[in-house]
Amino acid sequence: MGARDFKPTRMGAVKEAMKAFIRKKLTVDPVARIGIVAFYEYSLPIIDLTGDVKALINAVNSLRPLGRGTALGDGIVEAYCMFKDLSRDGVCKRILVVTDGTFNAGIDPRYAILPLKLHGIKIDFFTFSRLYPSDVSTIREILKTIKGRLVNVKSGDLVKAIMEFL
Repeated sequence: MGARDFKPTRMGAVKEAMKAFIRKKLTVDPVARIGIVAFYEYSLPIIDLTGDVKALINAVNSLRPLGRGTALGDGIVEAYCMFKDLSRDGVCKRILVVTDGTFNAGIDPRYAILPLKLHGIKIDFFTFSRLYPSDVSTIREILKTIKGRLVNVKSGDLVKAIMEFL
């Protein structure tokens, strides 16, 4: 996340994209709820599901790189746990993974998704930078099991790209 292939840095660019996503999503769909989980060498829930734009923006602003690893599977499990109280039928449950790849820590994400499939939770991947072939393979394997999309942005404006992703 410290690389400078996006301006001002990867972390800075992704924060701006996430804040734009939050504002747009909650404007278009005011009953939607968004939660944030950070995943580095371990995963950490940052803010539980909420429609509070200010709280979500503050949570995004608090994000910092915490190590060199990327524990995607652990992050997926934490995100799944946020849905525990959301058992109502008709509620769209979706996880949006925003990552620069290199899934090299934690539990295997191909196993972490199994409860998602059982509970009809979709997963989308918004990736940026050049992914390793093993990361692309892992994502494609996940998307064969779980309904979802993959968008990879190698350069350019992450805010514009995530708005098109919406």
